[in-house]
This record gives sequence, C-alpha cells and structure tokens, in this order.
Amino acid sequence: MEFTKWFNKLNVQRILIYSFIIVLFLIVTFPMYIILIDSTRLMEDIQLSGPSFVPDQYFPWNLYVLFAYVGVGWPLLNSIFVSVSSTILTAYFSTLTAFGLEFYNLKWKKPLYVIIILFIMIPTQLSIIGLYQLCLTFKMTNSFLPLILPSIANCFGVFFIKQYMSAAVPHDIIEAARIDGANELSIFNKIVYPMVTPAIAAVSLLSFIKYWNQFIEPRVLIYDQSMYTFPIVMSFLTGQSAYISMGIIITIIPVLIFFMKVSKSLVGSIASGALKG
Repeated sequence: MEFTKWFNKLNVQRILIYSFIIVLFLIVTFPMYIILIDSTRLMEDIQLSGPSFVPDQYFPWNLYVLFAYVGVGWPLLNSIFVSVSSTILTAYFSTLTAFGLEFYNLKWKKPLYVIIILFIMIPTQLSIIGLYQLCLTFKMTNSFLPLILPSIANCFGVFFIKQYMSAAVPHDIIEAARIDGANELSIFNKIVYPMVTPAIAAVSLLSFIKYWNQFIEPRVLIYDQSMYTFPIVMSFLTGQSAYISMGIIITIIPVLIFFMKVSKSLVGSIASGALKG
C-alpha cells in the first residue's frame, strides 16, 4: 500500500511537471507561430480578418516584395558584415584581455577588473551621446567603423572568458610553456585559445545576437541609406504586418545558423562540466 501511494504521488508530480512544461512551451511558441502564419498571408487579409491559425499561400510573394520593393538585400548583407566582424573581434580581443588579466601580475589588475565589471552594468544606450561626439571628432560617422571597432572592448566577454579561463586553464601549463621558450603570443594562440573554446563559443553567440539586433547605434551614426542595417529598414515597415512577420523570419535564420555552428562547443562544455562534477 505504501509503495502504491508513493507511486501514485510520483505520477501526479510528473504529470504536473510535464503539464507546466507544455503550457510554458505553448506560451513561448504561440507568438512565433502567429508570426509564421502571418508571413504566409496578404497584408490586406490580416487587416480585414485579423489573426489566423491556418497558413496561406503568399509566403513567396511576401518574400519577393520584401526584397524587390522594400529592398532588404543590401541591409541584410550590411548586418551580416557588421555582426560577423564585430563577433570575431569580440571573441579574439576579449580572450586576449582575459589572458592578460589572468596570467600577468599587473600592478593595477584588480582595480582594472572591477572597472570592467562596473562597465557591464552601464547600458550601452547611455554612452551613445559620447560615442556620437567621438565619431564626429574623428570623422567616422556614416561608416561601419563606429559599429565594429567598439566590439574590441567588450567588457562582458572579458569577464565571462576570464571566469572560465581561471577554472579551465592551469597556471602550471603556462609556466611550463614559458620555460620551454614559447613566446606569449604562441602560448595564447596555441594553448590558451583552444582550451577556452567553449567560453568563446558562448560569448560569440551572445555577441552575434547583440550586434545582429543592434538598432540605436546604426540609426544615430549612419545617414546613407545604402549603409542601413536590416533592423533600421524593418523599422520603416510600421503597420505592415505581413512584411514585418517575413522580416522577423529572415532575422531568425542567421542566428539559427550561427547557433548550429557553435552548438557543438557549447554542448561539449556542458558535458565536460558534468563529467568533472
């Protein structure tokens, strides 16, 4: 009898947990489902009949309109160029900075690290005025440089990779490489960088999403329409539900592709952490 009560109680708990997970899944995916359906419908139908749960046949037409008439081709390429360039710079220089903070006995290392942590707490929107004035001074407005160069100093990337590096890279390995005559750049590129690949993958994914969705900085610093990024062009489609939904679908695709590229490193890091634990 006690076993039967325990078994029934366990089943009830599982049913409640699975029900909660299913409800949560539906809440999260329902808006995306509506967006996917709207991308297959005409804008006039959406305005007249409202939301629908059944897909229509106008997905190719909406895609054609978005590229042929709205002209999202070049903005899409601009966003890819800015996002990929910024992500590469963030990954490499954040790891390089973390390497210096972790393995060098710098005089002001601790205060500098505290400053880096404090900068993480400052929203980027608050620094846009200073960035704009700086770009005006150096005549860098209306170019991709002010969108890409700040990614070299990514405080969150430095913090995250340093935390991982302090746990995953033993100091003895670095000292042994120095004794063997390896220079610092070789130690970084051939020993440290491969060992912190999971952390780099995580930072790269978050950075790519950030730069891909970046709106305020390019809107303020870029005037030439040929240099507009994808989020700027999409902001002009106010009230055009079908084309906005299609744009959201297009926006998700590069992020999914990038996630699939780095997912092996992320899963590998989780698995190795579980084995170590």
